[in-house]
Amino acid sequence: MLIEELPVGDNFRIGLSEHFSRNAYDVSDPNMYGGASDYYNEFGMGAYMTFMNFSLEFRYGREIKSPNNRFYFMMNYQFYVVKERTEEEKQRRRELKAALKKRAMLSQEIKTQKRQLKQQMHEDEQQGVDNKKNREDELIKIRELRDSLDVQKVKIRELD
Repeated sequence: MLIEELPVGDNFRIGLSEHFSRNAYDVSDPNMYGGASDYYNEFGMGAYMTFMNFSLEFRYGREIKSPNNRFYFMMNYQFYVVKERTEEEKQRRRELKAALKKRAMLSQEIKTQKRQLKQQMHEDEQQGVDNKKNREDELIKIRELRDSLDVQKVKIRELD
């Protein structure tokens, strides 16, 4: 289905539709167990208007392989309206996504730093070198990353 819509105001819209569909109708045959359906292809067009949650639509359809014409008139009322997010909510959602992404990045960086520190300690041990100052600097970096990670966790809790 293809729809072209023109908003006339905040609550009022008009539009045209074009459709191509495969439909079915019940074939009542007492000799068939469970009933059957017959299928047909249809093309057509229509017009509609919508005011707030109420809409009216008129549609015309024609079967492709036979001269059967169908006319449809539909009225709809939408009981549940999806609430659009405000700019404030959208911004909060973007901040939450950014905080989650940063938390994942910090977690990965901590794992990488730990792995590198263990590897360096293992190599130093094999070479008989005691590089205490370098290890302390690396541990300080890991603590700073953990502090940043804790800040992100608090931010996520506040935004969530």
